[in-house]
Amino acid sequence: MTPVGPRPKVGDVFTIPIDTNRVAVGQVVDKVHKAWWVAVYDRAFNAADLIDIEAALGYRVRLLALTFDARIRHGYWPRIGRHQVDTAALKWPTFQTMTPDGDVVTDHHGDGVRSAGLIDRVRLPRMTFVSPMTLEEGVQALFGARRWETHFNDLLASDARRP
Repeated sequence: MTPVGPRPKVGDVFTIPIDTNRVAVGQVVDKVHKAWWVAVYDRAFNAADLIDIEAALGYRVRLLALTFDARIRHGYWPRIGRHQVDTAALKWPTFQTMTPDGDVVTDHHGDGVRSAGLIDRVRLPRMTFVSPMTLEEGVQALFGARRWETHFNDLLASDARRP
């Protein structure tokens, strides 16, 4: 059994395996309850190379998902450093949430922003958590190591989503 490491912190940078030779870079960009917003950047790196964190984080965010920390804590997504999160550069998604008083539009923390209109109820997704394995499979598909499946569309960062 793999030893359990400390919980991640916002700013932690880590790698996610794509295949035996390549990795993607991810960063913990926020925390919601006991889950973590993870950004995955648009560049594959040779798994044997030393990764320049600042340069890696300069690429566009391709995947942005709310997930759990098991793969990080157990070392399957090894931490390679820490870097301040550029929250202003992230395009945070909005969601629709049902409440006793009706549907509301919520931010990425689940906090109500405003009442949801008809267009919001049709277009906005509900906030969901994805398993770390689903995120890892989405990363592998993003970089061509496996087939892209429709449910991976939910992992795409807001500016990368198709209408």
